[in-house]
Amino acid sequence: MRSLLTIITFLCLFSHSSLSNIDNFEGKIKIIKESIYDTLQIEISVKKDIVRIDEITKRNTINRSYLVDLSKEKIYALSLREKLYTEVPISTNRHNAQVDIIKTQNTMSINGVTCHQWRVRDKSKNTEVTYWVTAKEFGFMQSLISIISRSETPLRILGLFPNTNGYFPLLSVDRTLLRKVKESAKIVDIKQAKLPEGLFAIPPDFRELLS
Repeated sequence: MRSLLTIITFLCLFSHSSLSNIDNFEGKIKIIKESIYDTLQIEISVKKDIVRIDEITKRNTINRSYLVDLSKEKIYALSLREKLYTEVPISTNRHNAQVDIIKTQNTMSINGVTCHQWRVRDKSKNTEVTYWVTAKEFGFMQSLISIISRSETPLRILGLFPNTNGYFPLLSVDRTLLRKVKESAKIVDIKQAKLPEGLFAIPPDFRELLS
């Protein structure tokens, strides 16, 4: 579960004023996450106030899935192989990290989009994350990051994104303060599409795993 909180650090620290999908985006966002240990694909599916996060292996099989209810602030972890689900604990504390944000003049083209480099340093965690951002806003991300940053999930890297509306990171690189790369995440596809309701529901034959 610790590995889901590394991709959601790639998008966090947005303002928490709205806990809903204010721009009504519906579709899928695909992210490639690489670390020294493995390479995974993260697929984020969005419909209304429900977000599904699938972690996909190199063999194109779903390793784990999460359903996030933005309006109720709840996360459910799903095991497709075992047909089990459980609610993921969420902290009630909204911690705002104290970070240094350096907005450089460096630019890079990613998938034909011009991106600007932001470097975000958190000395308390011995991290420096470089984000290549573009002027794009997804309302649901503000709520998603607020929830995921208070839980144990595989998108930690999205949760360090600075509290700045109107920008969206297409690439992030997480380093130690000694500049050693720990992890990177790159958005490779954003597709708006109508998605089936069943994708965002716990299957009726799944059993709840109680702690």
